[in-house]
Amino acid sequence: MLVKNPTEDKIFLRYIYCYMNKIRSSRMMEIEATRNIELMWLIGKIKPDHGTLSSFMKINKNAINQLFKEFTLMLKGFGLIDGVLIAIDGTKIKASGATSYIFIG
Repeated sequence: MLVKNPTEDKIFLRYIYCYMNKIRSSRMMEIEATRNIELMWLIGKIKPDHGTLSSFMKINKNAINQLFKEFTLMLKGFGLIDGVLIAIDGTKIKASGATSYIFIG
């Protein structure tokens, strides 16, 4: 089972929302929950810190991976994806004025 109590439900919803909006860092998730009204409403204004968010992911890693596997199988069942090709772009481009690589993807 993925979550055990309502607070963990809210933390999980925060993770899903943030991943959908390309926010991966637990520190950025913590900041986002204090500035984004949409996310505040979704999680019921709870404010766990980045350590709590990080430990939640560590504890529930296998269950979350299983959830994404089941979601992928459901999409295949609906015919929305075929599952033949998965492409990830890891392009690195160094701009002439940049001090480090810029990741595109």
